[in-house]
Amino acid sequence: MEFRKAIQPALIDLEGGKSQFSAIQGSFDNHVAAARDYSAFLVERKRRKFLSALQDYEEWRENLYGRDREETLYDTEAPDYVNAKNTNPVHLLKTLLSYAPT
Repeated sequence: MEFRKAIQPALIDLEGGKSQFSAIQGSFDNHVAAARDYSAFLVERKRRKFLSALQDYEEWRENLYGRDREETLYDTEAPDYVNAKNTNPVHLLKTLLSYAPT
């Protein structure tokens, strides 16, 4: 599936030790677009769960990398930021892939 092809390179990079920023930032929009396209093929219950996992991924990225420099420097103790920083993106991507057949 195209969705799996869009996600797999970032997952391989992360598991290989590449930084979260460089593994995800450049391809994030492609991940989301492929996920939204893929969601159209899911049945209702599975679609809701998949879109919830996608929302978690989008919120993680926004909380971690969607901040400007000043926010990052002065608001490093914000609960959303701390939670995102402690979240493993490999887990988020694997959760999304769990909905895609091999």
